Amino acid sequence: MGPPATNPAPAPTEWKFVGAAPRLIAQVHEKIDAVAQTFPVKAADVKTWRLDFDEHLTSGSGGKLPFGEEVSKVEAELRQKILVLPRTYDTTSKAANEFNAFLMKKSVPEIYTDPALDQTVASDDNFIAFSDYTLNAPGTSHHDPARFRLHQALKTHGWNINIVTELIGLGVLAFNAGYSIAPINSGDFSNGLTIMIDTVAHALIFVKDYSYSSARGKYDIELVFELYDAFGLNDHNIERTGYKAKIQNRLEENKGFTAWWQLQHQFAYAPLVTKVSITRRFSDVSAI
Repeated sequence: MGPPATNPAPAPTEWKFVGAAPRLIAQVHEKIDAVAQTFPVKAADVKTWRLDFDEHLTSGSGGKLPFGEEVSKVEAELRQKILVLPRTYDTTSKAANEFNAFLMKKSVPEIYTDPALDQTVASDDNFIAFSDYTLNAPGTSHHDPARFRLHQALKTHGWNINIVTELIGLGVLAFNAGYSIAPINSGDFSNGLTIMIDTVAHALIFVKDYSYSSARGKYDIELVFELYDAFGLNDHNIERTGYKAKIQNRLEENKGFTAWWQLQHQFAYAPLVTKVSITRRFSDVSAI
């Protein structure tokens, strides 16, 4: 008699992302009181998503300033007053470029992109934390065992990305780290992110690539983060930062915010829709 038969080792399990285009895996929307305008965007999955915005994305002629005092009734003077904002809140040219695009006076909102803005966001601590939390893998610097995120969903579905459903409850992303003490602003108040974006209105997150092997006990995943925000002001912004609005301020920056509101709501300068697109790859993530 020969040696007793042994059961062969099971073949390793392999999973890869199946799809001709990235697939939406999560979306986050800033809460708004009422929808004032819906804006269509062609996203990474080649689908058109209709994003809801409040008054930040509206514009018109002859609006009545809700708080404080007007800076001027002359359009040319308002165009000059607004430029104090990129000078104060950005040490690079990113914010100035977007303000100049706004000052082209479009009649309807348009998408605005800037590779330099993408790079700044990609290296920003708040974005890194947000993207880490989206995956929430054990052993990472932002892992929170109380949160059910993409890593936990993968584990629940046997590490098969193709049957993981859309995540909910990620929480909003904002770029407001640092100090706003002009002229020595720091963090997001000096790199352009607060004045260009601040709280992100919409974040769409897509899976672009994924591979898992039980033999390795690890997976690699590539996510695309698309952020959309209205480059415009509503009445609440002016209540907080407008010229002689909530307090008797006389700062040039407060005049700049009021000039921005006036151009948008009294002279029909359409806001922009700022779009940021970042691809982030997480490699050799332990499947535990």
